[in-house]
Amino acid sequence: MEQLAKRIQENRTKKNYSQDDLALKIGVTRQAISKWERGEGLPDLYNVKKLSDAFGITVDELINSNERKSENSTSKWTLPHILMGIPSFVLLVGFPILFVVFISTIIRVLGGLFISMPQMYDLTFQMFIPVMILLDLYLLKYTYKLFVKKDFIRSKMTAITLYGVSIILYLLVLVTETVSDFSFIFLYLLGFVVIVSGLTGVILLKDSISVVLPTPINTIERLVTKIVHVLCIVFLSLVFLNFGKEMFLVKEVKYIDDYFIKSTSNDQFVIEFKEQSDGQFFYDIIIYKELPVSSNEVYIEVYLEDHLIVEGSMNNLGETIEVPSLPERSWSYNFDYEVISPNYTMLVPGLNIDETEIDNMTYVITYSDTDTSEVYYDNNDTHYRTFEVNYKSKYIWIWDYNKLKDE
Repeated sequence: MEQLAKRIQENRTKKNYSQDDLALKIGVTRQAISKWERGEGLPDLYNVKKLSDAFGITVDELINSNERKSENSTSKWTLPHILMGIPSFVLLVGFPILFVVFISTIIRVLGGLFISMPQMYDLTFQMFIPVMILLDLYLLKYTYKLFVKKDFIRSKMTAITLYGVSIILYLLVLVTETVSDFSFIFLYLLGFVVIVSGLTGVILLKDSISVVLPTPINTIERLVTKIVHVLCIVFLSLVFLNFGKEMFLVKEVKYIDDYFIKSTSNDQFVIEFKEQSDGQFFYDIIIYKELPVSSNEVYIEVYLEDHLIVEGSMNNLGETIEVPSLPERSWSYNFDYEVISPNYTMLVPGLNIDETEIDNMTYVITYSDTDTSEVYYDNNDTHYRTFEVNYKSKYIWIWDYNKLKDE
């Protein structure tokens, strides 16, 4: 009785409660509190529970604190506890690092919403970061429970499951990464040994050390768990937003950045492509054509696989010299279209280039006879060249894509 009276007074003093404050909290009179602290009476079980709640401790801690201290002082660390302690220390040290990396990843994913470049490939690998931080957190949480006898059986099974998942993820590294560097192999094996030691310790564990950590530790654990859960929800929300962006707000356009002429039907179709020393791209389309009439307006349209890529007026070079072998006179015209671009060349919106070979780079010429005003069309399918090309993709916002198509 005297020990319980002393513990009630000690815990009330720790909480800075007066007898009136404590009496008000648990719903009794001040005289009852004074009587219990003098050892002249004992609280019933109902009031013992209310006292322990007011002090922020368990009923067992209130009633048997001396016995618990004695038990703690005589408890010994066994081999399973040591094996569990090794990964616990590593996890505890690594958690702040993972947390900082997780925050930076969230910021990077948030920034990805404002650029047209696809992010999903990188996000697939970045998904490992929240998985790792959750594994780290819950392994620490359930290892702590095993040390202090909180739901021992359930905590042990949960810890075994978490360690099993960790080993599977660890082995997946061998599938996704090429392991060749000695330092990487050493760190990989060291980490694997640490995880296996933790799993072995949990499996061999028969009982806990029964270390009772201060109440603030429990408060910090609950706070950190809530913060990590909120951050995981934010991360997943940003991932889904990025997925929606790439599905509905971003379009892929393909453009030719190099080519090799495989065949040609004539020698009047010239394309020049090169990358300049300043990093800009240059290409020039030159078409030379002889027409049987003189015309003030000759208009040409150049197509790539039925997609119009350039159009404009041809220049009149004048009448050609009459040659006896030619049946009639002709007039020469040329079209010279030169482009210098810092980003890409020969951009073709809507072009689906599945193969590396492009046929039918054709042109259509419209002209009228100056004398008779009769309109002619030259769209002979023999005006083509076949190219073997290398192409690249560029991702742009849907509104820029629509604007580009209109242009």
